[in-house]
Amino acid sequence: MPWVVVNMLEGLSDKRKLAIHQSVAKAISDVLEISIDLVQVQLIEMKPEDYSKGGIRGKPRRTLN
Repeated sequence: MPWVVVNMLEGLSDKRKLAIHQSVAKAISDVLEISIDLVQVQLIEMKPEDYSKGGIRGKPRRTLN
């Protein structure tokens, strides 16, 4: 069974996190043509100071809430 890991910055509402879990699970089940019950999704939240882009540490310019 597939296990999908999504890494992202902390701060999203529970509603948005649930939407991520549901959307990713559905997409994987559709593509692989398997039951959605077999798809596992893990959302890992990072602190902004643990994020870097191009080797430069800090918050991204655009954040989602």
